[in-house]
Amino acid sequence: MKLLHAIDGVSAPDRAAFVRDILAADEACYTAPADRADFERLQAAITAFPAGFRLYLSGGKPVGYTGWYPVARDIFDRLHDAPDTLIHRGQIMPLPALSSGGDYLYLFNYSMIARLHKTAESRAMMQEFARTVRSTSHRGLVAVTVSPDGVRVAEKFGMTYRGDMNHDGVAESVYTLRLY
Repeated sequence: MKLLHAIDGVSAPDRAAFVRDILAADEACYTAPADRADFERLQAAITAFPAGFRLYLSGGKPVGYTGWYPVARDIFDRLHDAPDTLIHRGQIMPLPALSSGGDYLYLFNYSMIARLHKTAESRAMMQEFARTVRSTSHRGLVAVTVSPDGVRVAEKFGMTYRGDMNHDGVAESVYTLRLY
């Protein structure tokens, strides 16, 4: 049985519907409002770098998504060296394109609804996400985590805890990996 269907941001025929469906997946994955992506930030990220986003559907309903995008070196350095100086995830703005020399990649999201955690579907989603990230030339990785699952995935990518940032009054853990 094929449970999941994936749509990536590049091939989404209707970008506005794609953003709405990703927002629905985000809301289904996170119970705390502070952990959710807000519409404006999500739309800006997907519009700037659609190639980094993939939506997962089950029975036509959004059940998860992954997202990543390149960020400027100064943003990466700030997250790596002084994460406590950030006050909102919206400060981690995407670059519109990948550079030929490799980029710093922000792992924006990797989540699936709770009932699909630790299933073949969630493993397949994470394996595809890992393949995509690892096959993209990069100088470093960064993630802001809001759950133990997020921490575990960041650590599997080789990232280490760098400190907490503040997002709308809530402390969130920042993990990075600097390659060069």
